[in-house]
Amino acid sequence: MSGADRLSGNEGVPVTVSLVTGGNGFIGQHLVDRLTADGDTVRVLDIEPPAKRHAKVEYVEGSVTDANAVREAIDGVHHLYHIAAIPHLWIPNPALFQNVNVAGTEIVFEEAARAQVARVVHTSSATVLIERRGDHAPTTLNEEHRTREQDLAGHYARSKWRAENVARSYADRLEVVIVMPTLPLGPGDRHLTPPSRMLRDFVSGTNRAYADCILNIVDVRDVAAGHHLACRSGRSGERYLLNSHSLTMASFLECLEGVTDRPMPKWKVPGGLALAASAVLELWSNLVSRQAPVAPLAGTRMSRRPITFDSAKAERELGLPSRPLVDTLTDAVAWLGREGHLKDDRGESLIALGDG
Repeated sequence: MSGADRLSGNEGVPVTVSLVTGGNGFIGQHLVDRLTADGDTVRVLDIEPPAKRHAKVEYVEGSVTDANAVREAIDGVHHLYHIAAIPHLWIPNPALFQNVNVAGTEIVFEEAARAQVARVVHTSSATVLIERRGDHAPTTLNEEHRTREQDLAGHYARSKWRAENVARSYADRLEVVIVMPTLPLGPGDRHLTPPSRMLRDFVSGTNRAYADCILNIVDVRDVAAGHHLACRSGRSGERYLLNSHSLTMASFLECLEGVTDRPMPKWKVPGGLALAASAVLELWSNLVSRQAPVAPLAGTRMSRRPITFDSAKAERELGLPSRPLVDTLTDAVAWLGREGHLKDDRGESLIALGDG
C-alpha cells in the first residue's frame, strides 16, 4: 500500500496512518496522544519503550539511523512526523549529533520519498536562528531569518541546521512542513531536556543565582498541537515558529515562585562571568566527569543574545494555541515532583509542589 492510500475503519471512513519517529520522547508522546484522540492509526518508531502504551498504537523498536527499521515502520504511512533527534546541548560524544540528527534525517526522508508519503512534518529548532555574534541581527526573529551554519553556537544547533536543510532539499519530491519549537516545557520530560533541568534545579535550590536573559517558552502540549496543525493546515515548504511566552529570566522566576511558594534566586550573575563559568564547567565535563554541565556553553552563548521569537505566522495560519505560563509551570513542577526529581536541601521530596 502506498503512502497516499488510506485504511478504512469499521464504517468505511478513511483512517489516516501516521508515523511518529521519536514518538516515545517528550514532544512525541504528547503528539501521539493528540493523534490517537483525533482518530489516526498511529505507529511509533523509537529506540526506547514508551512511558505508557496506547492499545491502538503500534510500537516499532528501532533507530532512524537504521534504514531497514525506517523502511519497515514507514510502509503504508500517510503522514510522517519526524521528531527523533538528540535534543541536548551537550553529550559526551558530539559525533552522535551528526549520526542521529543529520544522517538519521537523510534516511527518514529518503525512505519517505521511496514510500510516497503524502506529507512530512519535520521538527527543527529555534536554535538554528540564533547567531553566536549578532551585533547587526534583529532582536525579534521569525521564520524568514536565515543563518549560516558556522555562525551558530554548538554542535546541537549546527546539526539541526543541517537536518533542516536535508528536509528542505526534499520539498520538490514530498510535501514538507517544518516546525521550529522554542523551549518546550511541561509534564512528561523523562530524560530532562535542558529546559526541564533548569526548572528542576531552580525549584530544588541547586541553582542559587541566575544569568539575566530572555526566555522563549512554549508548552510541550502546544508544540504537539503545532505539529498536528502543521500537517493539516501548513503550507508545504514553509517554516513555522512555535513560541508562546517571551520574558526575562527574572519574570520567569517570579512566576515560578508563585507556583511553588518557594524562594527563587535573587542574585544575578553578570554575563561575562556566566560565560566563563560555563566554559570551565564544560571543560570539566569533556575531560573529567563526562556528565552534562549545569550550564552548557552553547546555551550560555545563545542566552547572551536578547532575542524574542515571533510566532504570528503559526498563530495566523495554523491556529497555534497558547497555554498560560502558570499552567505550564504548575503541570511541569507537579510532574517533576511525582517522578521524584524535586528534593530540598535536606534531600526530602518536594512531591506536593504544583499539585495544589
